[in-house]
Amino acid sequence: MFAEDTSSSESESERESTYEFDQCDSSQESDNGTEDTFASETAFPMPFLQLFHFLLVWQATYRFSSAALLSLLKYLKAFCVAIAIAFQCVPLQEFSNAMPLTKAALHKCLQIENENFTEYVVCPKCAAVYSFDYCKRNNKFYALSCVYKALPNHPHSQKRKECGAQLMRTVRTKSGSVCRPIKVFPYQSIKKAIASFTQRPGFVECCELWRKRSNFKASGYLADVYDGEVWNQYSDFLEAPYNYLLTLNIDWFSPYEHGNYSVGAMYL
Repeated sequence: MFAEDTSSSESESERESTYEFDQCDSSQESDNGTEDTFASETAFPMPFLQLFHFLLVWQATYRFSSAALLSLLKYLKAFCVAIAIAFQCVPLQEFSNAMPLTKAALHKCLQIENENFTEYVVCPKCAAVYSFDYCKRNNKFYALSCVYKALPNHPHSQKRKECGAQLMRTVRTKSGSVCRPIKVFPYQSIKKAIASFTQRPGFVECCELWRKRSNFKASGYLADVYDGEVWNQYSDFLEAPYNYLLTLNIDWFSPYEHGNYSVGAMYL
């Protein structure tokens, strides 16, 4: 779960260009005429998987568009096929021909699940939450003020005023000015997230491995959360197998070196 503050002095056009590319990724992947020969049953060797993972990390680090990532994948595929043919390496040619050419196929190859988040618009002043549908007309955001009343039943009319803070900011794009939320709150159901985790192969077994670890605390060492006082306060509950403890964390950070842009995360 994240709360994202998009107010920034950084170049809006730079960030907007990335937004526009990401918005049209799905259409580009299906309509650009590129035939994706990726087969989900292909068991790629570790160097290929490391390469795919590096490309995704590289894109996230340097913030280049998904369209650029797909172009790079096509080039790498052609390059690997050429190398395989030149050196008559049949296995390399087979793996190269099966390389993914869409971001969805790349995620599937790396077994990365696309998490389903529900996004909300957040008032930057009072933190009131609004659905995206409430803030859109004709499928586009429009200028909107917060209507939340902290004291709607107060006897004095001055205390019953709406918050009034702007929920949108105006961004200039190639196609004209558009509205964007100042703050966005992506949310995922805790129940759905836990259900998704427990369905992953080996997840439940890994959660029980701590029972077989050495008792470092008896030796005077604190090596992991299992040696802490808080964990041991729930020893009776944890004696039963498949009982889980969840911890709630919150942190804010600035993902960019320049600009007044911050992202906060609340996570279990």
